[in-house]
Amino acid sequence: MWNLQREFESRDDHPYKYGYGMMMHGAYHYVDLATQILSLNAELFPERQLRLEVSAFGAFPIDQHQRFSQPIARSFQDAGARWSADSDEGFRFGETDVTSTFRLIDAAAGRTVSLGTLSFEQTTPSIRDWAELPDGLYNVNGRTSSVDLEAQLSTLFSTHVHCYDIPRGISADGIDAFARVITRANAALLPDEQYVSEESFDGLFHSDSNRQLMEHWLRGSEHRSTLASHLRPMQVTEALASSVLAPGRLVTVPF
Repeated sequence: MWNLQREFESRDDHPYKYGYGMMMHGAYHYVDLATQILSLNAELFPERQLRLEVSAFGAFPIDQHQRFSQPIARSFQDAGARWSADSDEGFRFGETDVTSTFRLIDAAAGRTVSLGTLSFEQTTPSIRDWAELPDGLYNVNGRTSSVDLEAQLSTLFSTHVHCYDIPRGISADGIDAFARVITRANAALLPDEQYVSEESFDGLFHSDSNRQLMEHWLRGSEHRSTLASHLRPMQVTEALASSVLAPGRLVTVPF
């Protein structure tokens, strides 16, 4: 999404000015998904003591001005950083982008069980062409979401999901979601699978699943996304945030 430099200080609906950043905004949902997938290893190997090692780097609002096209930024009166790089002032805002690598290991044997990367970025292509934020719209920062997730089962199978938003017309809120799922498999060993298969979905609305989850919580009928089930994703989120504050530092989470 595209926040102008002055908007990091002025906006309350995406409150970077209070130190609230990407990890606790959009990224947590995907930390949760990744953790659910990795947790399958604990089900497969209950006798093993597993631990997750993560290392992360981040970018902040103070970095953003030099990452934009300067001629375009100047047309928004947003060409320069508002904070001094020689002080900590620019780092009082939350992080905008985080990228990391991880490995899940068998602690006793010191062997790698799984490897992966996690990347959560807000400084990405935007449909914004307005300098002042319109009133009464949710996607007023021009964001167009793009989510890429791949989970692999060693040499046997993988599933790749790409879900992204497509602008419809000129309205900043005219956004449709589209998803493509591609699976690859060793079909010789898994005869019920194809070597490559593809399936597409459109007309998706995130609000539908959000509403269903909230209804289940309010009724006390939600059994999957319980409060206790979020302990491990929160531990991974904390590890990533800690590594961002000490760039690249290796942080370990028991699994």
